[in-house]
Amino acid sequence: MINTNELCACLAKRGLSRADGAKIIGVSPKTFYSWLAKRTMPTDKAELLIEKLKIEDPVNIFFDGKLPVA
Repeated sequence: MINTNELCACLAKRGLSRADGAKIIGVSPKTFYSWLAKRTMPTDKAELLIEKLKIEDPVNIFFDGKLPVA
């Protein structure tokens, strides 16, 4: 589950919109917004955001602060 508030805050801190976030990972804004609404996205796209936005604590954003139990 994605913590969408934190992800959007990361974008905003860098002066980027959600549409810019979509552009960074190479998907349409509609697709990106859909993922945010569902609070999920493909791992490879999350990794791109982590790299491009230099996110220091990705667990807080992409696992909503909770690592999955195996």
